[in-house]
Amino acid sequence: MLSQLFEEAKVAREYAVSYRDFRVGCAGLAYNTETGKWEIFRGANLKVSRNGRPVCAESIVVQAARARGYNLIIGLGIVAETQRDDDSGVVLDTLTPCAECRETLLAIPAMSLRSLIATATPDLSTQEVRSFGEVLKIHGSDGRSYPQTADSPMLAGDLDRLRAIARVRLVNLLEVANDLLGVLLRDSETATKEKIEQCRRNAEKEIAIARGLGIGNDPVVEKLIRRLHLVKP
Repeated sequence: MLSQLFEEAKVAREYAVSYRDFRVGCAGLAYNTETGKWEIFRGANLKVSRNGRPVCAESIVVQAARARGYNLIIGLGIVAETQRDDDSGVVLDTLTPCAECRETLLAIPAMSLRSLIATATPDLSTQEVRSFGEVLKIHGSDGRSYPQTADSPMLAGDLDRLRAIARVRLVNLLEVANDLLGVLLRDSETATKEKIEQCRRNAEKEIAIARGLGIGNDPVVEKLIRRLHLVKP
């Protein structure tokens, strides 16, 4: 999951607008706990002048996800040059959300103190991964003034449910891959290249999510990888 978020954030960064060429790209993995659907959203920072009001990449991502009905942010990937935090004075190897952005994220119920904040330099050579709660502590806050964040699904034990749903989706994809393999063995012309490529893309996304949720070593993942190696377009 993290590598995919970093790559998406790197692309988003190219669309940033900054009067001083300080560009930030962000990608967020959002989840709808009612439908079980996942989606990655991208955003870039916007500040056209020194006195202009900044629009943070992270806030754009989270609000875009909420506008599409997603009620849980599993993680944010941020790619940018690092700099001193104007509020806390802390300088890290990679850039974390600024004070204004941290306050905004705290006020959004979709964010959890356990949501991942993965940060990297533009060339991705330096990467750091923390929980949102850890980021707040580094900058001198614990988020307790925003109880809706502390009560979000990830803190309420929903991580196990997310893992279970992810595993079900992997099992479904494994069945699709098995069917495609069976068709290939019987009649290679029937299994279209488009179907195989779609299965492969879906599987790669779900495997990345599973790894991000800590179940990358699940036997279903290994079986799916082996099947996709056999099912070649």
